[in-house]
Amino acid sequence: MSNALMRGIASAGHNVTIITPYEDNRPIRNGSYRTIVLDGFADNYQNDMKTLNLFELHDFNDFTQEAIFQDYMYSKSELLVKMPSVQQLIKSQETFDAVIIEQFSNDGLKVFAHIFNAHLIVFCPIGANNFVNRLVGNPTMVSYNPQIVSTFSRPMKFRDRIHNTLLYTYEEIMNYFVFLPRHERFIREHFPGAPNIYDISTNVSLVLLNSHESIWQSVPLVPNAVPIGGFHISPPKQLPKEIQEFLNSAKDGVIFFTFGTNLKFSDIPESKQIIFINAFGKLKQKVLWKLDKDIIHELPENVKVAKWFPQSDILAHPNIKLFISHGGLLSMTETIYNGVPSLVIPVFADQATNANHAVKEGYGLSINYHDPNFTEELLTATVQELLQNPK
Repeated sequence: MSNALMRGIASAGHNVTIITPYEDNRPIRNGSYRTIVLDGFADNYQNDMKTLNLFELHDFNDFTQEAIFQDYMYSKSELLVKMPSVQQLIKSQETFDAVIIEQFSNDGLKVFAHIFNAHLIVFCPIGANNFVNRLVGNPTMVSYNPQIVSTFSRPMKFRDRIHNTLLYTYEEIMNYFVFLPRHERFIREHFPGAPNIYDISTNVSLVLLNSHESIWQSVPLVPNAVPIGGFHISPPKQLPKEIQEFLNSAKDGVIFFTFGTNLKFSDIPESKQIIFINAFGKLKQKVLWKLDKDIIHELPENVKVAKWFPQSDILAHPNIKLFISHGGLLSMTETIYNGVPSLVIPVFADQATNANHAVKEGYGLSINYHDPNFTEELLTATVQELLQNPK
């Protein structure tokens, strides 16, 4: 997602330097695109994902989840700033016109705008929310805008609004008295001559929001909070030959199933793995399934698995009849763009809210992964309903 944003800026003729865990040597036609690779950072993240089961976040309440995300992202800020490649850039005395920081519990990294004498632009991977609203004075409407870690649907019931207000108040108190002071210590340790975190984090020139008014609810926005949802979508590219043939040969269509990048299907209990396998085996449609690693059960003949698929390009294929996903915002945006009915199985964070929105607006149905009534029969019936009566 961030890669698509930065490559788009470079393609418009600008010189771009991106700090990233991954090398990207694809040429840019107009501007320049330099990657500063964080050696070992991706491996560190993958090791974290081996020990962290995101399906179990549901066991923690909304307030505890907030603290978990904050602690984790702070540790990654500490790791990033100590990387030799980052230290070399810091000491290079280079300057930039703008520094773009993705907003996700990493406020201390906004000090880069001061270091490089640049305007600070914040990129938010979701829509307007309390984490970015406070940076530019945008109002947070707790009466109808659910907090990120909540599972509330819109419109919220009265008791949900009370819970939402308490969660908002908790976030504000924790941010001011716990999270920001911790990032202030981060800045004092690594960049002692920089302004304080409170001045840095509110000196934001522009907020880019990964949302769009055509597919989301109306929210108040100040002029420098700009929705750019869908920016990552490009015209479909030619699919790999094996996938193309699989899709073209499906006379009854294809169901595409993925839980995204971070959620690993292998973390699901065996009893739930069998639910999916048995349900897919009953279908006359083919199933294209993104699976992080081999599982012990034999898969039905109509199922094709791989560790990675070009998701947006596959969704553009006319034989895709249904998209089953975790309800991440990028996936939901691609679903809408390509006009594919969606079955959303949310697990954590904003996914439940996205799922509820899909049901409310009529472009999908949802099953609660954590519901004890999640059965093979329920999954099969919901899939059939979407296949037979797509809106």
